[in-house]
Amino acid sequence: MNPEGIMRLAHISDTHLGYRAYSRTTSQGLNLREFDVMRTFKESLLEIAACDPDFVLHTGDFFHVVRPSNHTINTVYRALRGLQEKRNFRPFLILGGNHDTPRLSDSGNILRLFETIDGVKVCPHDHVEVVDYPDLDLEVMAVSSRALDGGSRNKDGDKVSWSPTGRRKRSVLAVHGVAEHVLRAQKHAGGAEAKFDAEELNGEQWTYVGLGDFHVRQELARNCFYVGSTDFTTSNVWEEIGVPKAWLLYDLDAGKAEIVPTRPRMVIDLPPIKGKDRTAREIEDLMRRNATWNPEDVPLVRQRVYDIHPQVRSEIDPRLLRELQETCLYYRFSPFAPESTTVERPTGERVDSRTLETEWDDHVRVAEMPPGVERQRVRDLGCALLTEVSDAAR
Repeated sequence: MNPEGIMRLAHISDTHLGYRAYSRTTSQGLNLREFDVMRTFKESLLEIAACDPDFVLHTGDFFHVVRPSNHTINTVYRALRGLQEKRNFRPFLILGGNHDTPRLSDSGNILRLFETIDGVKVCPHDHVEVVDYPDLDLEVMAVSSRALDGGSRNKDGDKVSWSPTGRRKRSVLAVHGVAEHVLRAQKHAGGAEAKFDAEELNGEQWTYVGLGDFHVRQELARNCFYVGSTDFTTSNVWEEIGVPKAWLLYDLDAGKAEIVPTRPRMVIDLPPIKGKDRTAREIEDLMRRNATWNPEDVPLVRQRVYDIHPQVRSEIDPRLLRELQETCLYYRFSPFAPESTTVERPTGERVDSRTLETEWDDHVRVAEMPPGVERQRVRDLGCALLTEVSDAAR
């Protein structure tokens, strides 16, 4: 317990360790985005240790894939072990997410490795678990992604209501899944499917409700948060730049939250260019004027050009695109045809209806998914592959 006699919880989520994107590598041969995401995670652990919380909660998608590389596993293990040593091995609970939990219950889960570190508890199972911490007068109901998919049942197969038992002074609900009204409020275009209704949380009954899976921080109530991801690990990072990446420190006794921002690589969404009645040379000049970032920052950059005729688009000098690409980690040139050939996403972004990305988006949104296959994961994988092909073709 910290010197003030209050109990504080650190909530971190969706770290997606092992995430890779683009082709640039470090001097040691590591994918640069993988290195970025790991750096952000390790810095977050250092800051958590400095804040000295009594309890640490990770609400899922600890890893980006079910089978991360040995290098990723070893690096994470050392970092987590170091944090626990600094914290005198006080409780750290990791919830299983959809990215890092095998679909088959008899498959080994790499998350279980971390239970060899004192104080670490992992909850990736297909049933709801209630974890008791008598020394903290705390109970935690853990609803992993698999438990949510399975209908929120206990180990005996009985439906579980998300309510505290009342045995402890403090109670925390941890859920990995997307609330229906969050998708509606964000007009989410990725084809994600809601997993539960926010009313099921019974938020007023809990001391704190920590949610994972949605990458943009959302405060659903004074004591209920999607803390968001610590770094940019989706196929369209520009949809996330409006809210800083962070983890959260919560005072369970005073009911106060402190947002602690992380420091991911810079992501820049440049002012869009209106291409109507402009020549390719005029558009190129505007693209150069917009390119004002510091190359030493090596940012991720998107340049949208609206209402550009296909013929004008074909005349954009590929040497300019290569030149701009050399000044950042990734330069996404996003041209959109005139309105007569565009569709509008729920986010308000106009998309060229003839692009492969749009056709894929439209297809996945309505396609029938096989049992056990997540629509959002299929969509993200397809978009990532299309991005890789597009990058390789430049």
